[in-house]
Amino acid sequence: MSSIELDPYRPEMATEASLMLARAFASNPLHLAAFGDSVLTKNEVFFRMVLRLLKGPKFVATDGSQIFGLIHWVHSSECQAAGVETVRLFPRMVTQLGWKATLRVLSWVSTWEEHDPKESHVHLGRALAPVS
Repeated sequence: MSSIELDPYRPEMATEASLMLARAFASNPLHLAAFGDSVLTKNEVFFRMVLRLLKGPKFVATDGSQIFGLIHWVHSSECQAAGVETVRLFPRMVTQLGWKATLRVLSWVSTWEEHDPKESHVHLGRALAPVS
């Protein structure tokens, strides 16, 4: 019988967590629009970058040594990337994702920022790997 555990995310989990997130979001319409036919490959690159930036607690769900889920939450005071973070990340995004995908991601994030409530709130994100 397998045992499911919830463990704090650690930076050394980035590769496996990014692969899991890439699969989990491969059919997400936003990711498909941003990354097109290369959605799985570009999702993995995208999540490797994003996992470093996410503030707030992150936990992974594991079954033995394999990560099959991730949950993250952050208070609204820390949910938006600082301008300096975006500027620093931009060259890497262009190099690793390409111009079109980078501009689509920036448009998507900008739209989210415009609609983010001004009142205090918490963002909760979670993903589970598709069962194969």
